[in-house]
Amino acid sequence: MQQLPSASPSSLDGSDLDKDLLAALDEMLSFSPAPVPPVAVGCHLVDAFAPLEESTDATDSDMDALLLSLDGGDPAPPEKPTAPRRGGKDTRAAPYPKTKPRRRKRPKDELDYLRTQVTDLEEELANMAATSNANSHESGTEVEGELFLRWKQIADRQKQEADRSVVENLKLRARLEGQLQVARSLEAAINQHQKEAAQLLPWHRVKAELNAGAASSSDSGSRQRATSMSDDAIFAELDVGLEAQYADLDMVFEATGLAHMYQDTDNGIQMHCDGNGGISFRHEEAHVLPFAMPAVHRAMWNSVLGGASSQLLGRVHTRAVNDDHLYITIVDTLQLPKSRRIDVCARLATRRYFEKDRVVAVWRGYVEIAGSVFVRLREKGYNSVSTFDFHRGSRAGATGSSSNVPGCVMRMALQVTPERTDFDSEQEAQTHIGEMSDLVVGTYHRNFGLMMQVVENLLFKDATGGEVLGEAEAQRFSSY
Repeated sequence: MQQLPSASPSSLDGSDLDKDLLAALDEMLSFSPAPVPPVAVGCHLVDAFAPLEESTDATDSDMDALLLSLDGGDPAPPEKPTAPRRGGKDTRAAPYPKTKPRRRKRPKDELDYLRTQVTDLEEELANMAATSNANSHESGTEVEGELFLRWKQIADRQKQEADRSVVENLKLRARLEGQLQVARSLEAAINQHQKEAAQLLPWHRVKAELNAGAASSSDSGSRQRATSMSDDAIFAELDVGLEAQYADLDMVFEATGLAHMYQDTDNGIQMHCDGNGGISFRHEEAHVLPFAMPAVHRAMWNSVLGGASSQLLGRVHTRAVNDDHLYITIVDTLQLPKSRRIDVCARLATRRYFEKDRVVAVWRGYVEIAGSVFVRLREKGYNSVSTFDFHRGSRAGATGSSSNVPGCVMRMALQVTPERTDFDSEQEAQTHIGEMSDLVVGTYHRNFGLMMQVVENLLFKDATGGEVLGEAEAQRFSSY
């Protein structure tokens, strides 16, 4: 039998050497790097301040991991090599798989691209913030401007109102001072007038009817008596001359001097004789009053219309034909000094006319006085109340003074003519004229004083708000 050759020691040694080489190679391939010490980690902070190229080259492994994470793919875990079999041939075709190379740009180019994107986005963000700030600033400026204009308008209006109030207060103060001065003067004049009236006119009214004492009188049958005409017939006769009398008012005021009278004057009732032996009585007076013209006229008109004079002048009966036309009947009995009781009956027809700066009233009357003698009188009266400016001393209608005190001038002219009476002798006529003069002068003097007192009372009532006008009367005086 043929003997097989035995293995030599050299071949066994070579086989062992191969195994050792393979084991060493496996040990090298399975080697994993030790963890980076803290010093190496801290060096990355130093690398951040290093030049760009050095930093980029030093962190290629880190950039690979960053780029892989940006691509969205997780890196495939490395395959662990299988240990070769020690007792045979290594069956692996390739001991370690090779990763497929990735086609990508260099990390430096990608960093440049990202930096460019960051710069563009920052610029866009800055532009958007600037635009937003500009819009908000512009809208805020517009709102502030509108609010400023509105507050400025409000402030201007408030200032105008304050200035207007100050000016109005100054005007009212000046007007009040003027009115107070006039009121003090008027108060002193009224007190003086009342003192004189108390001394000169100590008369007392006695209640009696007209002609109460005439029936028991021993006068002769030739003396006049109260008329038997009806009131309607008397008033119809009196109405005839009112229009002509109104047309003559300015001429009468010029003739008597009242047209240019702007101060208080009272001539009293005086007797005048004409060339034919006839007699008449005239009375002119003017008063400057610190009251408005409409108020004074209303007081005079209402003194007979409202019955306010009944308390002083006896029984007053008023019949209104219309708002501007009245029929007035006055019956009174009074006691005069140094005379016996007398009875007075007066029938008056009066009308008023409204002009621009004045109100005119005219009347015609039929008066009967029964005393020591019987007297029948024809009466014609003229009255006007015109505006007056106390500061300028003239008519207020001609000026526009801002500090004027409203007032008025009241002018009145009266003409009284007794009817003629036949007497048996000149001595009887003179006696009759003397007695008649005493009766007429005393009666009218007393009546005018009482009438002015009534007017003053009504003016005071109107000034304190006690007088209430009707709608028609208020509309009539609305233009003054």
